[in-house]
Amino acid sequence: MLEGESFSRRYEAFLNSEEAAEKLGLSVETLFFYCQHLNYTGYVFRKDLHRRYVFIQEDLLLLKVFVNLLARGITIKRAAKESVKLTEKFGVQEALRLSKLASGHIK
Repeated sequence: MLEGESFSRRYEAFLNSEEAAEKLGLSVETLFFYCQHLNYTGYVFRKDLHRRYVFIQEDLLLLKVFVNLLARGITIKRAAKESVKLTEKFGVQEALRLSKLASGHIK
């Protein structure tokens, strides 16, 4: 079990960086770059005992929200903040839906 994980998430499947990048259609380098921007907003990705990122489905959905906002022309810094804010406010599924509809002018 990773440090800080709850019992209910202990058995949830973790993906390594290569698997997560492939699922998102990104390079591993781009995935790391995006993770850094999301980390700056306060989002915490899990790491294994070797301090490598591991991802759960919720992380992948948040990253997809982030990618959707970038595709709408929102700056990377703002997309990071907005993706975390949308996810916290509405939940990851609704944030994903909203990010597909977003223009460059999120309020």
